Formats: sequence, C-alpha cells, structure tokens
Amino acid sequence: MKNKRGFLHMKMRIKLPTKHNVIDFIVNQRRTIEIIFSVLVVLNLFCNLFVEVNYDLKKYLPADVPSETGINLMEKEFGYPGTARVMVDDVSLYEARTYKDKIEAVDGVDRVIWADSKTDVYQSGEFIESKDIEDYYKNGRSVMDIVFKEGDTSKRTSRAIDDIKKITGTKGHLIGPAVQDKSIRESLNGEMSGVMVLAFALIALVLFLSTTSWFEPVLFLFIMAIVIIINNGTNIFLGRISFLTSSVASVLLLACSMDFSIFLLHAFIRKKEAGEEPEQAIRSALDEAMNSIIPSGISTIVGFLMLAFMKFTIGFDLGIVLAKGIVISLVTVLFLMPALILHSYKLVEKT
Repeated sequence: MKNKRGFLHMKMRIKLPTKHNVIDFIVNQRRTIEIIFSVLVVLNLFCNLFVEVNYDLKKYLPADVPSETGINLMEKEFGYPGTARVMVDDVSLYEARTYKDKIEAVDGVDRVIWADSKTDVYQSGEFIESKDIEDYYKNGRSVMDIVFKEGDTSKRTSRAIDDIKKITGTKGHLIGPAVQDKSIRESLNGEMSGVMVLAFALIALVLFLSTTSWFEPVLFLFIMAIVIIINNGTNIFLGRISFLTSSVASVLLLACSMDFSIFLLHAFIRKKEAGEEPEQAIRSALDEAMNSIIPSGISTIVGFLMLAFMKFTIGFDLGIVLAKGIVISLVTVLFLMPALILHSYKLVEKT
C-alpha cells in the first residue's frame, strides 16, 4: 500500500510539457534551434553521399514467391552473375580474338564466351568451318557473351561496362541485363535531378503568383530544401534504399508537406495584422497551427506507413522514407520556421 502511494505521488510530480511550454521553448531557444538545424543540414549533406541505392527489384520479392525461392537457390548453388553481350563491327576473325582477350582482362569480367569455345580459331582460316563459328562471327561482325564476376547492378560491373565501351569504341554495341540496369540507373539519376529542378521552379511560379509577398515563396522553398536534405541524409540508417524511393520520395515530400509552412506563415501574418507584436504573433500562430498541422501530418504519416505492409517489400522501403520525411517536415516547420519568420517578416511585409 505504501509503495502504491509512493508511485502515485511520483506520478503526480512528473509533469509533461504543455503545448504552451513547447511554444515558449521554440520561441525562446530559437537561436539554439537554428544552430542545431545548421549542423543537421551539413551532416546530412555528407551522409547522403554514403546512402546506397539498390536497382535490383528482385531484392524486394517476398521470400515465399516461387521465383524468389528459385533465384536464391540458384545463387547459392551456382551464383547469379551479371551478363551482357557485345557485338563488334568490321573486324576479322583474328581482330575479334584480340578484342575478346582485352575484354576478358577487364576488372570485373569473369569470362568471355566466344567462337574459340567451340572451335580452334588459332588454326589457319582454311581449316575453320563457317558453321562452327557462325553463332559468334559472320559477315565481318563478331558477337561475344560476357559473364561478370558480380551482379547486374554492381558498381564493379558498371565500371567494367565502361571499360568495355572504351575498348570497342564506335565499333562496339552492348546489350543485356547489366547494360540495361546501368542505362536505367544513369537515366533516372539524370532525369530526377531535372524533375526536382522543374518541380521547384513550377511550385515557385505558383507561389509567386498566388501569394501576397515576393519573399514568401523563398521562405517556403528554403524550408522544403532543408527537409529534403535531412530526409535524404537520414536514409543512411536504412542501409540502402530502392531506386524508386530515391527517385520519387523528394518530389512526393515536396507536394505533401508544403502546406504546413504555408499555414504557419499565414497564421503569423493574420496575428500580426491584428496588432500583435512579432514574438506574440508567432506564439499565437504556433498555437493555432499546431491544431491543424499536427493532425494533418499524423494522418499523412499513417497513410505512408500503410505501404510498409505490402508483400512486395519495396513498399516498406518507400513508406518508411516518406513517413520519416513527413515527421522531419513537421519538426522543421514547427521548430525552425518560427525563427526564420522572426528574422524575415520585415522582408515579407516590404515585398
């Protein structure tokens, strides 16, 4: 009985911070918060360099799918190396043999399967039957099958493909799973950078046309840039993410959480126009915004987390990254943006 009373007494003494306590902390400690976010941005820019992107969709197949079981068994027993095929134009049989030897010496190449695996191409051409080599050499063109030491999506395989292209030059034509994976990866990386720039530009245009101040869009986009940088950098804790997540997460985050910062700034402007001093206006704006932003953010987080229950586990990958991004967006808007608003509200009013 005595222990129970002691527990109840201790419970009464522990007070959870109220909403107003949190608001006071945000406003009073805004310089400290700015320093913390500055460090986080620099740290996550660095961490983002080490986030591995996976382009192999087979890794996300459910373990009980027959094709995944077969792939795992094959990989265990025989390995599952990357493959490609190269055709070299306008070469003699002996020149083709030289190309084959050079390609086989490339780092990352396990072996090259060519005509010499079926017949002795080192003998005089008079003794070589065309039917023995026609699968690999005909009409002055030579085809070779390349088996790499690592998988199609491996960086080592990608470097080997680049080296093979240098060896064959304009005469070479490469196809195959390893080449396709490399092309997809390079195309996505290039195109998504362009998509992000275009998304920022279009959103900026819409904001410039729809807001009452020229500086408001700058503030909104600056906040979103911080959110995206921190979200991308913290992906390092997941080990690696899929190419799909890497490609679309930032754009989706930009679309889903922009309204948090818009709501807070406009609440501040209303309070300021009502006659409140800047610090009191931001307190009132936070009090009002929290009632709308937090429930909206939580519902979005729950929606993204539902993706984690997909059997195709790329959903888990995408859901966790997007849900994490919304959490980071909420924290950034509620903790950092008030400090930025107090720094820049005069610019907002002037423009």
